[in-house]
Amino acid sequence: MTPLAALSASSWRQLEKEGIDHRQVTVDNRYPTGFQLKSKVDDGSDPLVEYFRKGSAASHLSVDDFDADYFGSTRHLHLSGVAAALSDSSLALCNYDGPRGKATLLEALAELLRDQPGWPIGAQNIALTNGSQSAFFYLFNLFAGRRADDSKKRVLFPLAPEYLGYADAGLEESMFVSAKPNIELLLAGQFKYHVDFEHLPMKEDIGLICVSRSTNPTGNVIIDDELLQLDALAQQHDVPLLIDNACGVSFPGIIFSEVRPLWNPNIILCMSLSSSACRASAAALLSPMRKPSGR
Repeated sequence: MTPLAALSASSWRQLEKEGIDHRQVTVDNRYPTGFQLKSKVDDGSDPLVEYFRKGSAASHLSVDDFDADYFGSTRHLHLSGVAAALSDSSLALCNYDGPRGKATLLEALAELLRDQPGWPIGAQNIALTNGSQSAFFYLFNLFAGRRADDSKKRVLFPLAPEYLGYADAGLEESMFVSAKPNIELLLAGQFKYHVDFEHLPMKEDIGLICVSRSTNPTGNVIIDDELLQLDALAQQHDVPLLIDNACGVSFPGIIFSEVRPLWNPNIILCMSLSSSACRASAAALLSPMRKPSGR
């Protein structure tokens, strides 16, 4: 996708001869073609370089020139930093999100979480991932699994049954341990799961506590007091508490129990944007960035 002021017929033929697809090369008669001159040197020193790109046809590239179908059909994409430096519009075309996600979205999420739950959240506390499954894969294997000293840490699920999607997210065998629940019998043949704190296998090999709120597929929603107890237990043992908040509060808000959202610097809260019908990624809140022991 290169706008040019002019291109000779012989140049088009040479491109075709080399098997180069030039369908996205356009001619723009309003602006000159950019070019570069280099001086010739014989002593191995750096040549003098003169650029003539300001106001060129290429400097007027913009996001309007992007053809998603054309680029989506390619196998490889080569990008140069030159195009991004030509103008603000060409920078916008070449710009892509960093590994933490788009800055404007991070700031908007931070503002939302400051306003609604009232948490002291900044954009530096938030990372976006390509789906919650990817987020849990990263986190499980950061805080559990084989350590540098050949010891092994495990992930504790304090309330079974849990989400089956976690089962294949570990790189080590026997990386997960779970606990049977207490079962409260309710009216009309209903029941509710509760954490059995007296029998939790909270041992030295636990590197992370993970609980989903609500749980798929049972729909069980851990109550506020139990979540606070798990938070205290995690802090007591100096391990993070990971809360899978894919359906919870404050967003996407598709559970129907009276619960309060919980976050503090020892909690990693994973919230799903795709469950909000935004078709985006999961947002993992991490503050401060904890260094996994033994890594």
